[in-house]
Order: sequence, then structure tokens, then C-alpha cells
Amino acid sequence: MILAVDNGSSYTPALFESIRKAGAPCDFRAFDDVGDIGGYSHYILSGRRRNDPAMNAANASIIRHALEHGKPLLGICYGAELLALVSGGTIRKMPRLAKGIENVTAVRENPLCSGDVEVYESHAYEIARMPPPLIRLAGSASCRNEIIQYGSLSVFGTQFHPEMTRGGRQMVSNFLEI
Repeated sequence: MILAVDNGSSYTPALFESIRKAGAPCDFRAFDDVGDIGGYSHYILSGRRRNDPAMNAANASIIRHALEHGKPLLGICYGAELLALVSGGTIRKMPRLAKGIENVTAVRENPLCSGDVEVYESHAYEIARMPPPLIRLAGSASCRNEIIQYGSLSVFGTQFHPEMTRGGRQMVSNFLEI
């Protein structure tokens, strides 16, 4: 069973629909109603609209749990940024908002995608510094760290919103098959 966490992004309904269409058994919860997280096999963290300390704490707890127990996690946009922060990295405000269709290119072999993938960007922050064991898997013209991974664990972050394009939805499906 997958736990998909709603952090208030306007794209979350599309994310939940992508998961449903993939046929994966899933529990869809708001960040402040996740309850006991121990019984899930996978975790997906949606993007967000605004900063909220309680949201940050709840999602950071899920990330730490996934890392400690070796469970697959996909952090989307905000989820990727929080993965970087929990791992000791930094984020920074971008010179301009990244919004719209972007080509992302895989720079390392990974289970989410290969080659070029068309994705949808909607973020004002980006991952600035990634300490080991974070690994850069893909980048784009507007953002160096589009897809990241925590070492050899199946813990990933996407700076973009995969739920908004066909190629991105395939990434979600690929993640669910891990």
C-alpha cells in the first residue's frame, strides 16, 4: 500500500489520478492526517502552495522514515527540496519562476526515466547544494538538479511536477513498480 501525501499543490488532484490510473493500491491523505506511516510500502509527497512548519515537520518525518527503513519515496517539487534539506543540502530562490513545459535529460541510468522527457515546471526554488549521498540523475536548461536520488536507495525527488505530462506520468508509474 502506498501513502500519497497532499501538501496543498494545485497539481495534487492530477497526481492522485495518475496513481489511480496506474492501478496501485493507495491511501491518499492530507499532510496533517497521515497517521501511522509504518505500514506503507511506498511514499509519494506532493508539491505545495505555501510554507507551513507543520507540513515541513510531517513530510520530513516521512522522508526520515523512508531512509531509515529503505522504503521507496518520491518527493515532487517541494518534496524534492525537502529531501535535499533533510539530507543536509540547501535550496535557493531562482532568479525567475520556472513555469511551463521543459525538457529534462537523464545524465545517469535510473529506474524513473532515460533520455529526454518533457515535463511541467512550476517552482520558484531549486536545489542548490546536494551533499553525498544525494546523486543528480537529470537536469534541464533551467534547473541543474531536476531528478535526484538518495544513494542506492529507491528514494527520489523531482523538481518538476511529473503528474502534468505523459512522460512524467510514466515516471510515476515506473516509481510505483519499484
